[in-house]
Amino acid sequence: MNTLPELFVCPKCRSQIDIGENGASCSCGSIFPKRKSAFDFRVVLEDKERNWDSEVFDSAYEKADTGFEDGMLHALNAGIPEFAERYRQDSKERPVKEFIASKHPERLLDLGCGCGWFCYELAEYSEGTLFYGIDVSAFRINVFKDEIRKRASENRMECALANGEALPFSDNVFDIVVMREVLEHLQDPSGTIMEVCRVLKDGGYLVITTPTKLMTDFWEFASLVPTFFKRLVRKETLFKKVTEAAYDSPLSVSAIKKAANTAGYEIEKWDKVIFLPHESYLQFIPSRILKLMIKTARVIGKLPFLGFLGLHHVIFLRKA
Repeated sequence: MNTLPELFVCPKCRSQIDIGENGASCSCGSIFPKRKSAFDFRVVLEDKERNWDSEVFDSAYEKADTGFEDGMLHALNAGIPEFAERYRQDSKERPVKEFIASKHPERLLDLGCGCGWFCYELAEYSEGTLFYGIDVSAFRINVFKDEIRKRASENRMECALANGEALPFSDNVFDIVVMREVLEHLQDPSGTIMEVCRVLKDGGYLVITTPTKLMTDFWEFASLVPTFFKRLVRKETLFKKVTEAAYDSPLSVSAIKKAANTAGYEIEKWDKVIFLPHESYLQFIPSRILKLMIKTARVIGKLPFLGFLGLHHVIFLRKA
């Protein structure tokens, strides 16, 4: 029998919940319904002050409707050449996988898990680990739930809808929490980093990959003219409203460090990786030029004084 759901608690009072077929309830009076097959532990759906809205994420995923799609397939469907995505994954995701393999955690939380493909990739590196995923998108979580049902014999995965700022777990239950390209999409990044510290065991790790604010801002500015002409040639809307996109606001280095220090983490390792333009532009670069750019990027990555040019952070924080 799958006992994985028993780890869930009320995200409001952190008491044990009564799990039923159609939802869950708590003695504090909170009721958590099911959205299709997934428990909904979300306590915040919208933050007008920050222009953050969980329904925008859900609508974007449902509109794309890519199903259970791993990172490589997602990149190929976006027009990114396979060799370019290999470089990106080797730079950003391989260090995370190797770290998981070295620690072999008992329980791991993928915060912002989407459809869950990264949990399954991490599972290949850590046999016996129990994986939990949370996300604010009901559509993506139910894709994950479908995949869990298909692979029922593995019995190592569970997921639910929840906010990172109010996790439905007791204190000190996870060895590692992973936030892969999530920090920039959160309603309250600092609050989430603090909340993750609560659910981590002493000496546990928070692993973060997130875009660097400096280079993200640079490429957004540098791409204004090329993007305008691309839309003109494709007969697309020339000026798209910012509100059409899901919330995406990379944090500065100082903001991340402040949040980590306040929460009580020690910085174990911090790298900047991927010395290329933003992924959304790679499909428009001729293959020969892009291959040359990747060769150059590998050289730049070995030069510490050019680290500021990295497009992504890979951060390992340890709960002190």
